[in-house]
Amino acid sequence: MIITDKKLLGYLDRDTIHNNGKEHKYYSHYKQRKLLVSSLNDEALYLTDGSKWNDKIDRDNFNNDKLNKKRYAFCFTYNTIENMATWIINARIDNQDRRDNYGYDQNGGLLMKLPKKLLETIINNIGEVELGNFKNGIFVEKTSLNIKSLKIYLADIYYVENNKIREHYNNETTVILGKKRYLINKKFYDETSFLSKADGWKYEKECRLIVEMNKNPIIEDCHFLKIKLSKEIIKEIKDKCLIEDPANGNEEYGKSDLQGTVSF
Repeated sequence: MIITDKKLLGYLDRDTIHNNGKEHKYYSHYKQRKLLVSSLNDEALYLTDGSKWNDKIDRDNFNNDKLNKKRYAFCFTYNTIENMATWIINARIDNQDRRDNYGYDQNGGLLMKLPKKLLETIINNIGEVELGNFKNGIFVEKTSLNIKSLKIYLADIYYVENNKIREHYNNETTVILGKKRYLINKKFYDETSFLSKADGWKYEKECRLIVEMNKNPIIEDCHFLKIKLSKEIIKEIKDKCLIEDPANGNEEYGKSDLQGTVSF
């Protein structure tokens, strides 16, 4: 399956996939301020099935029909320094889905920077999850599932040359994982494309918290998954893990390293 390196062979092995993204020091999530504050006030993380993602290739790959699975993701970057492009795209750019559910937020974004230990605590305390959709900015539950029926893991995204994705290449191609390049074949890509993106996104250094389950008709209609957080975890996040948009002038939470250097 894999042409090179043992590290990549283990990267997406079916028995070790959940270990791949566990070793980062921080997991950072950029979001529009109103959405992130609303989520924390709900004492929850909301994972998405990716159906509204702005990356069309990623959107199509993440929940394809090849493995008969339904997946939900919460997207992080493991970049240890703030990234301006990520601020703009994830926390600043408006889109139709956000306008429909929340309206446009003039206050820009927030960065939630979770240390490894805190994210591990969140994952280890998941008992059950709720699945549903948002209506007028409010989450409406359709069903719930016990953790025993789920696969939960952290996985790093690997990046493929954009033209190779479009061509549906038949031989080998180079992909990027972290700071290294590897050679893979089409079979490997077909089986793991739900964890790949075009190389134009590699600046993100993305890691995803993924909840995976078998498909059924009820789940298919649910675009969001809710993980409840304890009051103690919410307090720790609000006290220690939130960073203000570098251009909005708010001082409620931590100061951005880029504060005073940009205007948009």
